[in-house]
Amino acid sequence: MAGEILVTGANGTVGSQLVKLFSENGMEVRAVIRPGASRKLGNLPGVEVIEADMVKPSSLAFAFAGCKKVCLILPLVSNMIDLTAVAVDCAKKAGVEYIVKMSGIFSETHKTKISELHRATEEQIENSGINYTFVKPNSFYQNYSKFCGETIKKKRVFYLPLADTRISLVDARDVAVVAHALLTSDPQYGESIDVTGPESLSNDDIAALFTRILGVQVTYAAISDDMATNTMSKAGMSYWLTTALIELYQSQREGGADLVSDAVQFFAKREPISFETFVRDNIEYFVDRPNITARS
Repeated sequence: MAGEILVTGANGTVGSQLVKLFSENGMEVRAVIRPGASRKLGNLPGVEVIEADMVKPSSLAFAFAGCKKVCLILPLVSNMIDLTAVAVDCAKKAGVEYIVKMSGIFSETHKTKISELHRATEEQIENSGINYTFVKPNSFYQNYSKFCGETIKKKRVFYLPLADTRISLVDARDVAVVAHALLTSDPQYGESIDVTGPESLSNDDIAALFTRILGVQVTYAAISDDMATNTMSKAGMSYWLTTALIELYQSQREGGADLVSDAVQFFAKREPISFETFVRDNIEYFVDRPNITARS
């Protein structure tokens, strides 16, 4: 088996970017994906893709064998605590020395299902005896390509239940850079690292950026929690995930999601990727013709 570094959730938004960084830097890494999942990573040099069921110790133990460092990225599911328990047990048995756990920025005063799950899993790792760092990104730019791209492309509008909230959104590529630095250089044992983009943006700001870059008027439509719930339910999201995301939106509306950190500057030795750069790099998600040239 290749390498002593393992990344779980390797098909995901951050995991896939992190695995690519290892490959681009000539390092070997193990990439864990769900059994039967599509191999989005392709055949990247130095990457060993392993299918493992996160709820089955026998399946996960094989992936962990011989690993010294793990980036633990778990899906946003109601049984995240159970998944963490299995992963931590496998890590201890395998002799893992360091866990970088992908968590999330959350307020101690605005409790949500998501924040409570993340904190509970952090406590499991704290109590494991394994060295750790918690990486806590704010909401991703990539949520706009994933959840808003089609309506921007077809209707020149996007819908979110965020009113005029300002959020220090971050590019998943920058989050991956922070995790990569922690796993390959001097670790920050026992620390929690908030990771944000370079500025705090409202969705009206974002609509104005889309308008300028795409050369057509793009509008942000603030919707109610009920409308958002209905849309997510129709898209097939589970009741648990729908209610968890609505709680997150409510928490963001209450304030505190606009704080900007310097983590990317510190670990990447450069400025964080801007939202404008993200849009230009992912223009095909927002326009009908992928070869269209975005305006300067």
